[in-house]
Amino acid sequence: MKHSILSALALFVCACTMTSCLSEAQSSPEIYLPTHMIRTTSDGLQDTISVVDTLAAGDTVRLNVLLNGGFNSLTGFQAQASDAPALDLRLEVDSTLQKMLAAGSDPDKATLVFQPEANLIVCTFWMRFVPQKAGTLPIQMTVSNSAGKEFTPRSYTYSPVVR
Repeated sequence: MKHSILSALALFVCACTMTSCLSEAQSSPEIYLPTHMIRTTSDGLQDTISVVDTLAAGDTVRLNVLLNGGFNSLTGFQAQASDAPALDLRLEVDSTLQKMLAAGSDPDKATLVFQPEANLIVCTFWMRFVPQKAGTLPIQMTVSNSAGKEFTPRSYTYSPVVR
């Protein structure tokens, strides 16, 4: 009798554990930007600046972007300048990341589409932009993952000030 109760209890615990293992977590993707960027001036001088520093027209700015899909794999990333002719915007991807990109990706147009079979959760790459005129030039960045519609996509806007 005691043995059958223990067996039943063990089966119940095992069933509960297996059920929880089969569930899938859903989470929103995140974009992480550094607090400092690398600036190369039109004179060829290179320095490190803060994201709140004012830029000059013609400066080349590089920043390392980190994407995190949370519990879900990344599906895409896109960056767009509100005034596209005034801001030359590109993504620099290494050969390892290049292998995980699907058709429709165009780093020169700041668009990445990740292969579903890659199961890419965390990704890092360089974003480079060159402001061509003075003013505030917002860059809208959007990341998406394989979670449901209530979790994805997630957007972030970075607005560099150019003098």
